[in-house]
Order: sequence, then C-alpha cells, then structure tokens
Amino acid sequence: MRKMTSKKNVLATSSTPVPSTPPLQTETKSDSSARRPNVSASCYQVSSLNENTAKRLCKRHPLALIAHCENQLMRTYPAAMRIDSSNFNPVIFWAFGLQMVALNYQTEDSALHVNTAMFEQNGRCGYVLKPSVMWDRGHMMYGRFNPWDKEFDGLHVINLNITVISGQYVCPSTYTGSPQVEVEVIGIPVDASRQKTKLVQRNSLNPIWNDIFHFKVTFSELAFLRFSVIDVGTSHVTAQRVIPLKCLKQGYRQVRLRSPQNQPLYLSTLFIHSVWEEEGLELPGNKEEQTGSGKKIKNKVKETLSAESGKNDLKEVTSVGYVFIFSGHKC
Repeated sequence: MRKMTSKKNVLATSSTPVPSTPPLQTETKSDSSARRPNVSASCYQVSSLNENTAKRLCKRHPLALIAHCENQLMRTYPAAMRIDSSNFNPVIFWAFGLQMVALNYQTEDSALHVNTAMFEQNGRCGYVLKPSVMWDRGHMMYGRFNPWDKEFDGLHVINLNITVISGQYVCPSTYTGSPQVEVEVIGIPVDASRQKTKLVQRNSLNPIWNDIFHFKVTFSELAFLRFSVIDVGTSHVTAQRVIPLKCLKQGYRQVRLRSPQNQPLYLSTLFIHSVWEEEGLELPGNKEEQTGSGKKIKNKVKETLSAESGKNDLKEVTSVGYVFIFSGHKC
C-alpha cells in the first residue's frame, strides 16, 4: 500500500504557494517604518471616532492629540446612545484640534447654533483657521496648551463686561410675556459661565433690564457669547443668538435675535453695551470716553486681536491641520 504523505510534509515541501493565499513576504525595516503613524500617512486619511472614544483621547492624551491633529485629519460624531438625536458641545473637540465635528442636523439646539456661528464668522466659506496656539511654533504655549487646565501662563486673560440694557419684541408670539435674558459664555471648561438678568413682568414688547455682567475669558479665540430670551411664564426660549466673542464689536450694539430654530427674527433685538480689557492693561482714554453715549471704545486688546487676525489671513496655510472644517450631519 502507498504511504500517504502527511499534510504537514506537503505544506513544507511544496514549492508553489496555494493560489488563494499570497506568499508571505519578509518585513523589511522600511516596511515597518512606513506603518508608523505620521511617517508616510497622507493628509487626507481621516480617523473617525465617536464622541466617547474621542473624549477619552482628549482626557488621556491631550497634548499628543493636538500634535496629531496638526498633520492628520480627525472626525468625531455623536454616539449611538443619543437616541433623541441630541448633540454634544463641539467647542471642547475644537479645542483639541479636531478638524471635523459632525452633529445631528435634525436637532436645532445650542450645540448646532454654536456650530453655525463658528462658520458664519468668515462668510461661510467652509473652514476656519485654528487658533495660533495649535500650529504656530513661535507661540509661547505651543506644545503645552491643555484645554483641561485651570491656569495658562501664556494666554492673555480678558475681563469682559456685558450690559443688557433693553429689548424689542423679544417674545414674537406675545407682547405680554415675562422675559428674562440669559447670558452665557461657551468655551473651554475654565471659561464656561452663565448669568441671568432680572425678570420683567408682562412686557415683552420693550422690556428694560440695565443689568451688568462680568466674565473672565482665558481663551477668547474659542469663546462664544450666547444670548437667550426666556419667557418665565412658559419656561420656553423665545429668541436666541450665538456670537463668536472675537466678532463682537465693543460699544453700544443692537443684537439681532433668532428663533429657537435659528431663523432670523427681523423685529427682535437686544440693546447691549460691551467692553473688555486685557488683565494688566488699562483702556485708553478717561472713564467718560469709555461710558459715553455712542462712542466706540478701542483698547489695546482690540488692536492686538485685529493685528493677529490680519496676520493669520495672510499666512500661507500649508497643512489641513491648520483649519477647522465644516462637517456635514452624522452619517
């Protein structure tokens, strides 16, 4: 009887490889180095993570994540457990350099309003330049910026004063509502703050508050100011507006409000006065000029921000890691 060769021996002595299985190749030194991140990866290769995974990365490796996003694209999206199609605050992921933050567009909430305000500031062209601390190697905080920190030795703290003076047609559906204005700073955790005006009873046509609020903003480049008008009688938000802090001009301003669905309300406005100064610097001019009627208040912070904005606009962008990209809805 012919002795059968074992399967082990057949595989060992066969000179031709199995057709369905490609022959193994010995990994060379160049091949192993090519598989390392940030060596030969193309800039258009995107890492897509849900919000929980992205948040863990932000907490465990904050500096490494910002450095990674300087050269590579990263996207995050709402977790599957958000069965009500709610959204997370996109600012915290922008603060760590993530370029694409996808949201549930079917839900018009404060997070989506912040996202809209973010990309409205430069004409809705689809991308916004990142803060210089994330890509400018000459910045004092480059490589050391951690949004979870409570103190930053290389950032200029701004003292912001907002006076909510009065409003017009703040409750579009009724003139007898009882409006109250909530002023909120949305930004990195150390900047998050919220304050409310006093209640005006049964007058939503032309209510007067004259309430002054003081905010301390550490990272103004990613800070947003949100005005919300609440009808205390129904506890509903009747009008709102989100404005990037660096786009808010100082002095007396009429803030045009929008509906909770972020649609323009052509008659609804808030009359406010805003002024800010950098800690340790004095505003130019005397006190009367700063509080005079209708005069523009100019200080060194405004000039500095304007100069930096001009430099950023002229700077040649050579990497996708330098911008935030407008991201579509969650797929």
